[in-house]
Amino acid sequence: MALDYAATANVVLDHNVDYLQSLVFANGLCDATGVASENYNGPTGLIPILPTNAGGRDHSYRVKVSSGAAVEFTEYDEPVDATGDAYILCQPGTISIWEQVLTTGFAQDAAHGPEDLYNFLVEGMSEAARSMNDKLSNLLLGSGTNGLLTWIDDTATAGGISRGSYAAHGSYTTDMSTAKITESALATVVDAVISPDRGARKGELEWWTSATQARIYRKLPDGGQRFYPGAGAPMDLTYDADKLSFDGIPIRVIPDLVSSAWLLVHRPSVKIEQIRPLTVKNKFYPGDGDRLLMSWRGKPRVEKTHWCGKLENCATS
Repeated sequence: MALDYAATANVVLDHNVDYLQSLVFANGLCDATGVASENYNGPTGLIPILPTNAGGRDHSYRVKVSSGAAVEFTEYDEPVDATGDAYILCQPGTISIWEQVLTTGFAQDAAHGPEDLYNFLVEGMSEAARSMNDKLSNLLLGSGTNGLLTWIDDTATAGGISRGSYAAHGSYTTDMSTAKITESALATVVDAVISPDRGARKGELEWWTSATQARIYRKLPDGGQRFYPGAGAPMDLTYDADKLSFDGIPIRVIPDLVSSAWLLVHRPSVKIEQIRPLTVKNKFYPGDGDRLLMSWRGKPRVEKTHWCGKLENCATS
């Protein structure tokens, strides 16, 4: 009797959905529970995923783009006409990824019963999930339409909003022009983001950078302040790549982030709204075998881009 490939694949997904999803969002990339992790290497990740929108509505929200400016007045002055606040619809774009698992008829013939086929599919679907992780990581952390390097910028368009037209939603961005990172450059971005003009809260900020930049940063003078032991913990000067900090702000080393950038991230603002959870479908294959299609869709967004900053084009050696 032939083994039921499609039924076995569904059982694999039912029994291993949490495990497979953890592979898709591995390497500290995302947290499928919706709770951001305090540690990059912890069981959860950097970007919380909001629950699936079962209604299928567009994941959009309105953001303020202008308001009246405060002015000084003297006795008998009359206020000028106010234009009021204006709002614009922010419509984050969608990231859609898929991967397939092909099992030839010969491979299925070699399976010694349903349990063997089950284990074979677990292995194949796990490899597909890791491939999806690599693609998702590159898309989320890159400079494409929906990447963090685009969201955290002073001129690029993200979510349909051009920061060239609506400067109030631009992130504080400095082009280092291939100069090496300095503490002064980092301090300038922090001071700008927490200034009254922008108003970010320092305790909600994190620096995200590459391993290349972290190595350069460790060689800067005055290294004693740069080891972040965690809230409430005693200062520990023993080097730990996940405990770097600057001016009390933790530094997270992100493997897939471009090697020449530093992102000052307002952690509560960075989210992914899940549209389609990890899904497996049995797809027709014209040859001797069967094919599974694994897919996921979501909309990344940064809600308060003006509470973020960026140093770009930093020297990498």
